[in-house]
Amino acid sequence: HLQARYNLGAISLEQGHPERAIPCFQAVLAQDKRRVPAWVALARAQMALDQIDEAEASLEQALKLAPRDVAGRAALGRLLQSVGRLDEARDAFSAVLKTQPRDPLALAGIAELDWRLGQSKRGLEVLAPTLGLDLPALPIMVAAARLWLSTGAYQEAVERLGQWVADPRVSAEIGA
Repeated sequence: HLQARYNLGAISLEQGHPERAIPCFQAVLAQDKRRVPAWVALARAQMALDQIDEAEASLEQALKLAPRDVAGRAALGRLLQSVGRLDEARDAFSAVLKTQPRDPLALAGIAELDWRLGQSKRGLEVLAPTLGLDLPALPIMVAAARLWLSTGAYQEAVERLGQWVADPRVSAEIGA
């Protein structure tokens, strides 16, 4: 019942219980070490518990099995970003964007790297194509808000965020 165990881990992780998710993913991987999504999910759970070295090892395993895996590469970018390895994070996000040019996690990651480096306007340029969408993905919204505030574009932040938050799809996604 590997898929059921994986699903239980994914639900636990989604509900904010990474400590419950980890044993589920480890059980899946004990039986089948080639399951890339389980390695990535395990890494996400480990990251949530600040088990950075373990998460990086899990992502390395996932990317050894599937070097072009978008979810694994984006997760690696987030992990590297969180520990201040910004050049490596940019490389990871850029690798995702080569195959998935509109991936919201990678775009938001690049934009947030620009923000951390004091290049908020450049970050907004990265997000510009997705900001024109009816409803951008949540990571794009968060990154855009941070960038608008850092550039002093308060009115735009208020207007756009108000518009997005009023959309029932956003309320459903954030559980409001």
